[in-house]
Amino acid sequence: MLTLALMLIAAEPLARPMTVEVRQDPINDAIRASAILRDDGNRLDVTCETIGNEPRISFHSRLWLGRGHFLSGRRRITYRFDREAPRRSWWDIEDRRATLTNDVRVNNFIQGLYTAERLVIRGRDVENRPFNAIFRVTDARPAIERALAACGRHSDGTD
Repeated sequence: MLTLALMLIAAEPLARPMTVEVRQDPINDAIRASAILRDDGNRLDVTCETIGNEPRISFHSRLWLGRGHFLSGRRRITYRFDREAPRRSWWDIEDRRATLTNDVRVNNFIQGLYTAERLVIRGRDVENRPFNAIFRVTDARPAIERALAACGRHSDGTD
């Protein structure tokens, strides 16, 4: 009995599925939809809006992120899906949030989420120390497609 209890304690908790939040602006009826993945105090959002903005990826860290370049506010962040090769991209940094906005990079990131079971994001904190945020991903496609559809977009990035 004790062995079983220890095994249950040591077992990794199940990954939480992505949730979808859809909000409508009461003044202009614009829709903002997000597919949200939470894990270990960190959050990853795939967000779109019906007015003016392309989909974007936002990583909300439980740690303060190191400042981006003093002119652009951008900093390179490395991420990796499962056992694929790591990728580095320029993300906009503000406090505890990093945002990826380039259409091609966002679409590639979304395609990676569709099939991934694990996502690791490596950033640097405000004291320039590296840290890893690990997300366990389960069945992300339905949530992302629901969020994009609420904004009138398709999963391939088209309107």
